[in-house]
Amino acid sequence: MQFLLMEYVNLQLEMRMESSVREKLVPGLYAIFDTTTMEGRRLIGARLDASQRAVFGVLIKDYLRFGKWKGS
Repeated sequence: MQFLLMEYVNLQLEMRMESSVREKLVPGLYAIFDTTTMEGRRLIGARLDASQRAVFGVLIKDYLRFGKWKGS
């Protein structure tokens, strides 16, 4: 799953994605984040360059704010 996240980050920097496509991908990205640990996310971040880490950081912040299930 880490490779999918890394490829998504790369594509965000290389091309302009239509917002409708991005909206459809977001639930899948959040599902991937649901399966990764904090350590796994750190490992992904360590493999990215500065601009990729910036995109990845925004993605994680959005996930934590909007996508992560909160409850008991």
